Amino acid sequence: MTAATVPSGTPVVETPTTEVIALVCNASLGEIDGIRDYTVQLAAALGRFEGISAEVLGPGALNGALVDYDAVVLQYNPFMYGRWGFAPWLPVALFRTQRRHPTLKVALMVHEPYVPMINWRWTLMGIWQRSQLLALRALADPVFASIDAWTSILGRMRPRKAVYHLPVGSNLPDRRPYREHVIFSIGATTETLILSTFGTARPTRRLEYVAAAVNAIANSGVPTILLNLGAGAPAIEGVASSVRVLAPGPQSPSALAELLSATDLFLAPFVDGVSTRRTTVMAALQHGLAVIGTDGRLTDPVLRESDQALRLVPVAREDLFVDVTRELASRQREREEIRRAARRLYDEHFDWPIIAESLLRYLSPGTAVER
Repeated sequence: MTAATVPSGTPVVETPTTEVIALVCNASLGEIDGIRDYTVQLAAALGRFEGISAEVLGPGALNGALVDYDAVVLQYNPFMYGRWGFAPWLPVALFRTQRRHPTLKVALMVHEPYVPMINWRWTLMGIWQRSQLLALRALADPVFASIDAWTSILGRMRPRKAVYHLPVGSNLPDRRPYREHVIFSIGATTETLILSTFGTARPTRRLEYVAAAVNAIANSGVPTILLNLGAGAPAIEGVASSVRVLAPGPQSPSALAELLSATDLFLAPFVDGVSTRRTTVMAALQHGLAVIGTDGRLTDPVLRESDQALRLVPVAREDLFVDVTRELASRQREREEIRRAARRLYDEHFDWPIIAESLLRYLSPGTAVER
């Protein structure tokens, strides 16, 4: 493949003939499905490259429907394909696909590898999930992972494979121009501080940190609004009565992005640390928000080292999380500097053209891509 650049500045890849890529992803029927949304966004971004066609297919495509494709990228989280993450049929189907189509390039994108072995039930799940991942990894080349920690783990496994870090992007449209309109529409004034947190009911965030941080601001006399965003977002216990809490529940991507755009401080106290697999954090960076998060075992170096674009504190330090939130609440100029740096970070590392370009380069190592 050779490279070119369209007038808009978007990098494109020119090929003599169209290269067709299948992005295989199961759907979680009736549930919010961040990985499926990611796959749709990635297909759209790949389709903007000249000579590239990308389609989202279900796992049934592995049963012989890939004859007209040049490459397949399996989007993988064990729980997407079987109860308790048990899907022994998946590596078998991928193996048969390779046998039927020996010229097909096969890649694996790992969004989550396996559960930690923290009790007997999770140990049992962890054993079969690890075996399943090893089988899939043996069939794929290259392998991608959504965070740096898993990239390192997968890279050390045998047999040796090319393994690359491929972060997620934002699944929301960019609605920054709507900020002032939304601030007015929710009844905020120039004195109001708007905080937000974003996620589902899964126990991935220290919500008590959110309550403590919001209360610290409200107790100082600042009018405070908390946006508790996300379909199925759990109630945040212990928030002071003086704080106005808005929990809109399921919304369209545009409506959700517009509310997010109104945020002054975005609170992301993840139990394992802020990482590049969190589409909610990517949406915050996309909208140029001042992010206060946790630094944990899964936090990526690119985020840990970007102290101008977001503020991270150790996972176990609720007191520091509260202190940083309270300090930034009173420092508007510093918040604005963080907001600008956050958007630059997103543009440089996490925007969809960047992610798609990386995928194409690693699928075809000889590819030269110009900007």
